Amino acid sequence: MTTAVTEERVRVTKTNLAKAKDHRERVRMIAEAKGGPDNVTTAEAVSLIRSAGIKVARQTVSTALNELRREPVSIPESDSPEPSEEEAVPDTPETEKRTTKRRWLTVISAGLVALVAAIASYDHMREVALMAGQGDMIAWLLPLSVDGMLVVASVALADGTTRRGIAWVAFLAGTAASVSANIISAEPDTLSRCVAAWPAVALLLTVETLLQRSK
Repeated sequence: MTTAVTEERVRVTKTNLAKAKDHRERVRMIAEAKGGPDNVTTAEAVSLIRSAGIKVARQTVSTALNELRREPVSIPESDSPEPSEEEAVPDTPETEKRTTKRRWLTVISAGLVALVAAIASYDHMREVALMAGQGDMIAWLLPLSVDGMLVVASVALADGTTRRGIAWVAFLAGTAASVSANIISAEPDTLSRCVAAWPAVALLLTVETLLQRSK
């Protein structure tokens, strides 16, 4: 059945070769009848054109075929790949509800990590300021500059509107100051220092995880 259809298409094409305006169009007609330029050889195209009583040089046909083969292939809309099940399934109210729930759980968890880090950082940094001979007012206010910088840097990293380099410098500087203060104010043993440093490290890892997820 396929051979008969192909032969009929070639026969019809041969009857119209004389009507084509040039050899390129004739070669295109033959290629379309054969199902594409890759399915026809130069010898076949030359034979078909000459059988219609038209003189043509072999080089002319070869050049036309090569040009057709280099043309971009357009895929018919009916032949376009079917969307995957994930793409085809529309968002349902239940899906949106689960997505919203996960988003709120993420926000609440990140907020708790940030709150613990801020409380630990504030208390330890105030102790370090007092140890460094600063007055009570400076000791109470100094931690706010570090925690405030961490908040601003975290927001800048999350919204992506600020240059990431500057935001990361501010965030890492604030984290380093917080970790240092936590360690200095802790008891001089490994366990105490690790426990004291953990809230700031947890905040750093939380922010990095959220940024990786948003990419």
